[in-house]
Amino acid sequence: MSDGEASAKLGDLKPSEAGLHAPPGADFRKPAGVITNDASLEELELTDENGVARGVYAEERAATPQTAGWLRFLIWEGGTAWDAFFTCASAQVGQVMLSLPHSLSQTGMVAGIALMLLFASLAMWTVYLMVVLYLDNKNRRIKAGTWYNDAHKCSIANQYHEVMEIASYRWLGIFSRVVVIVALGGLSVAQIIASSSNFHRMIPSLSKRDWAFVFGGVAMLMSALPSFRNFRLFSLLALVATTLTAWYMVVMGIKGADGQGLSSAAWSNDVASLDGFFAGASNIIFTFGGHAMLLEVMDAMFAPFKFHKVFYTSYSYVYTLVLPNSVFIYWGWPSQAAEYGNVYAYMPPSVARDFSIVLMVLHQVIVFGLFAFPIYYMVEKWWGVHTDAPYWKRVAARIPVGLLLWLIALAFPFFGVINDVLGAFTSTFETFIIPPLVYNIHYQLKRSAPQNRAESTKPPTNNRVLAKIGGWTFVFWFNWVIIVFTAVFGFGMGGYASIKAFVDSVSSFGVFAACYNC
Repeated sequence: MSDGEASAKLGDLKPSEAGLHAPPGADFRKPAGVITNDASLEELELTDENGVARGVYAEERAATPQTAGWLRFLIWEGGTAWDAFFTCASAQVGQVMLSLPHSLSQTGMVAGIALMLLFASLAMWTVYLMVVLYLDNKNRRIKAGTWYNDAHKCSIANQYHEVMEIASYRWLGIFSRVVVIVALGGLSVAQIIASSSNFHRMIPSLSKRDWAFVFGGVAMLMSALPSFRNFRLFSLLALVATTLTAWYMVVMGIKGADGQGLSSAAWSNDVASLDGFFAGASNIIFTFGGHAMLLEVMDAMFAPFKFHKVFYTSYSYVYTLVLPNSVFIYWGWPSQAAEYGNVYAYMPPSVARDFSIVLMVLHQVIVFGLFAFPIYYMVEKWWGVHTDAPYWKRVAARIPVGLLLWLIALAFPFFGVINDVLGAFTSTFETFIIPPLVYNIHYQLKRSAPQNRAESTKPPTNNRVLAKIGGWTFVFWFNWVIIVFTAVFGFGMGGYASIKAFVDSVSSFGVFAACYNC
């Protein structure tokens, strides 16, 4: 029986006749399409002979307020694949573009480009693992009767640490929560630091600390949005802003310092020190990390099972921005890129530069909200106001978190160095270590691993490429290689180098510095 035939017969069965099992031959791991969002709960909870519930590949659309058509279109219905693309791409690229040329000066041009390719590829692989873990979590919860509310929707945001804990052990879930809070808190802080640093270049009459006061307050406004499905207009604006900024920098790189064009010195591939090399590598890891907020983006989609394809597309787009941007800036301004961690520190004043600064700051204010929202969700759940609570209570629960992030940005305004620390101590774990580790625990090491493999919603044996190169065995071994490599290279060596640079910055400039590298 084909998937289409099985799906058609489901609607003909009465709940009492269907029970919890689909007709023989139905395989919900290979959906012929999505079932409509008005399907009955009985149909959504049907399982095939592999133990996969029909609702895993169902499309869920939440009810939207009865507002004007354009308003609803712009800020309320943000659960499509395009919305996920805008959110992923805008969150992935931003202020890190300003520090990547400095990272290339630390690693050398060729090694830096190779590291970008390597970690971008590994990041796409670990996203695939996260999609599998998310769908398997959804499958278990549907069969347990805890996924859907009375309206046949999932009203509780599923988060990174929750999915990882359910698939592995409680201690790993707690560790994941800590990593997510540090990672996303650090990313939110970095947006305020970058905004103040950039605007100080344009209007130096106020110190960077003063500008941090201003933009911390502006960024707090993003806390008022209800959920990830309300970022459609803002994510699009943020992505347009970074795209224009990236290509402005490509043009400036080609022009070169003092209009002298590209410099061969950038290709000497000299590495000043091993500390510098690993600090630069940590920033590259940071560039292609950021998976800590992707589960929430996936969960906000109407069809989350399509997320990995959306993410691959967004990553490919991001790569067309960060690679030319970083390469041409370092190629045209090698000595300046080696000295400064922020591109705007050596871009000559012009209308184009000031316009790009405004665009970049617009982007940073918006993505502050993207990075802070998963932490907001945690706090809402802790206070018991995440669901079935007045909107103002949710906002009230978020405000103390935003204020704390604002304070940290004022205390440690070390642009560039913050990226290196986050790359070594958070991106390595939340992007390159935890997902493959949890995957292997769930499918290889736990006592229930054989059953977990049998009921997997996306087993590697169903993938043509993975099936040919070893299926489950290849996936397990490849995951262990990624875990060991990133633990030694990123966390170990990169962690040492980035902490050393951070301590040096604190010693040189102190805490709550009014002007860092002015």
